Amino acid sequence: MGEDLKITITFDRYNELLSTETRAKILADTVKASKYSIDNEVIATILGFELPESKKEEGPF
Repeated sequence: MGEDLKITITFDRYNELLSTETRAKILADTVKASKYSIDNEVIATILGFELPESKKEEGPF
């Protein structure tokens, strides 16, 4: 069920969703491979955003 259902989205939204899914998979792989805590800045970089200056100084997530 559901395999024959179709929806229409813009190409930009499709690309955004693919990017989000890819970043989530990269983050999951990074977490699995990490022996220690992952720094907030690394997480932000993988997810594609920058932390505010006040958050950059707080250390590991």
